[in-house]
Amino acid sequence: MLAVATALALTGSVSAIAAADEPTPLVEAARCAAPTPLAPVDGSRSDGATVVSFQIPTVTRLRVDGGQVVAAATNTGCAPRSTDRFVVGDRLATPAETAAALAAFRSGDWTTPGAWLLAR
Repeated sequence: MLAVATALALTGSVSAIAAADEPTPLVEAARCAAPTPLAPVDGSRSDGATVVSFQIPTVTRLRVDGGQVVAAATNTGCAPRSTDRFVVGDRLATPAETAAALAAFRSGDWTTPGAWLLAR
């Protein structure tokens, strides 16, 4: 009886571990945020008002621990893209860190800009 209970318990544990290893589906915003072209200055304003336009680049922030990328966050609502600017703290990510992030973060819910996702 004890052997059967142990076997069932171990089988359940293996199933739970296998289920935890399955990747979560990729969930992204309906439209990824991206810089849009700045409006051309046409000189039509004559009231002295100043119109200021700026672009926010697409950025993927990385957390690195022991030389490994362990988490990422984007400001786009979508998974990291090769066209993003990759940063670690206050520096640009190395090409190896960028490649590791692009390989590691192909799933998960990216719909909340700025939310950190852990590497699997």
